[in-house]
Parts: sequence; C-alpha cells; structure tokens
Amino acid sequence: MRAKNPVWMTLVITLVLIISVATVKVVVRGNPETTISVNPPTSTVAAIGENFTINIAIQNVPPEGLWAWQAGLKWDPNILDANSAAYNFSWFGPSAEVLVFPTDPSIHINNTEGELRACAATQTVAPVTGSGYVMEVEFHVKDYGESVLNLTDVVLCNLTDSEVIEFPVNLEDGYFAFYVVSHSLVADGISFTVVTVGTSNTSDLAFNKTAMEISFNVIGPTGTLGICNVTIPRELLRDNATHPWTIFLDGTDITSDATIVENGTHSFIYFTYTHSTHLVVIRGAEVIPEFPAAMIVPLLIIATLVAAILGKMVRPTKRRETALAE
Repeated sequence: MRAKNPVWMTLVITLVLIISVATVKVVVRGNPETTISVNPPTSTVAAIGENFTINIAIQNVPPEGLWAWQAGLKWDPNILDANSAAYNFSWFGPSAEVLVFPTDPSIHINNTEGELRACAATQTVAPVTGSGYVMEVEFHVKDYGESVLNLTDVVLCNLTDSEVIEFPVNLEDGYFAFYVVSHSLVADGISFTVVTVGTSNTSDLAFNKTAMEISFNVIGPTGTLGICNVTIPRELLRDNATHPWTIFLDGTDITSDATIVENGTHSFIYFTYTHSTHLVVIRGAEVIPEFPAAMIVPLLIIATLVAAILGKMVRPTKRRETALAE
C-alpha cells in the first residue's frame, strides 16, 4: 500500500461524522487480495488528437462489503488531458444513490498538474462484494510519448454502527503510450523511410541487405503491453509467394501471432509483446535490386541501341567479303 496524503482523509473523516458516536473506531481488516486497478492496463491511440477511455476497477472485495471509496489518479500533463470523469455505480444496482465527497465538485480534475481525485459512497443499498467498476475517465491525447496512469491515495471501506472498516488494497497502475518514429535509411543510394507506430519507443533500426532483414529495438516499462505496427516500403524489402515474412522477437519466431497487411507499395506488420527491451528482426525474401527500377528501362533502351548499331556494322562487312570472293 502507498502512503496517503493527509488531505485525502476526507472520506474517513466524513464517515466518522456520519456515525456520530463517541466510541467510533477506524480499523483496517479484510482481504489482502483486494485490488484497485486501471482497466485496460495499457492504452494507445492511432493519432494525436484522439481520445481514449479507462475504467477504475475494484476486485476481490472482502465479505464485509464495499460501501465507500476514494482514489486519485495522476498522469503526465504534457501528454494527456482528462476530458471528463464520471462515477459508475451500476455494480451497486439500479436503485443505488450516490453520496459524493466533496460535493462541489464531486470529481476534481486538474489538467495543469495532471491529476484527478474522487470520493464517493452509496447510501441506499447494501455494500457490495466481488468485483466491479466505480469510475470512468476519458483522456485526450495532446502529444507523442508515454505516461503512467498512477493511482494514489486510495481508501476502500465499509461502515458499521461503531466502526469505519478500511480494507488493505493493492494498486495496479495503468499505462499510456503513443509513439510514431520515422527511421530514415539509405540502400544502394536510394533513401527509404520505415515507420514504427505503437506503445514502444524504437531505436537502432538497421537494414541488412545480405540477410534480407530489418532489425530494431523496442523499449517500454517492464510488464506493460507492447504494441508495434511497422510500415516497410516494398521496394526496399518484401516477401514473395514462396517465402513469406518471418518476424523474430529476441530470436523467437512470432510470425504466427503477427498480422500482416500489404498494398502495392508498402507492407504493414503488426504484433504485440510484453515490455522490457527487445530486439525485433523482420526477414523478407527479396530486397532492393542492384539497379533501381527507375534505371532499368533506360538501360534496356541503351542495350537495344548498342545491339542495333553493332548489327549494322557487321552486316556490310559480310557483303563485302562475299563480293571479293566472286
């Protein structure tokens, strides 16, 4: 459990006032497997300016039941803004009425600092057990990069006539990342661009013409979901009917888990993994020719003209030799 900011004792203090007895006790007991988490654990988008949504989920509530909770969420304000946040009490049933603290506003969003705090309880139904969602947050993506969605100052509790029961809780943060990296390389005097998009930062991209492969590193916080979509010009490297693409992650063939889409000019290769630092190798079947396509037609024209000139030079010589023999 992480330390709670004293300002965040609003929930416990309010519940003590609700009980309104002199002998009230605040006790900690419950299931050590109780967890509050960001769901999904990893988020990304397709472009800057898009939005994505996460839920705050609570799992394995102990038999005493959950009646009230508070939580904070922090993120990198250079990367994300929180558009909105709303309580989700469907877990408590359709008749649940929400008692929120503080009441104005019930959920506080500060995009300058990159933080949100919320504090709520239900006052019309019995406490719940098991697992469910309690809040939904929509984020707006401002820039490339990554941000931990960091849960803070969490309190989960129940209320009896004489006690506020606080449950021990494990916190599972979320993670957002969106990187678009353009890698420039030169092969046989021609410039190409290979683009990687996803939740990983990528580095050290290299093209090996002899091995007919591209390699690069993917990097991200250990344990988070890695997503990578690679765009490769087919003029640089491509597969063919008898030798399809092969994708390796740290030497392990992951081709069967990849999704490959192609058009007339590019191949798009999508795959996932669990983050740390990994070496990706993408192997094709054909590479850029020694003579670029743009030069082939002029070379054929030149070869044809040379053959024609040589042919004209040879034929008169043969006719002259025939005349001398007569």
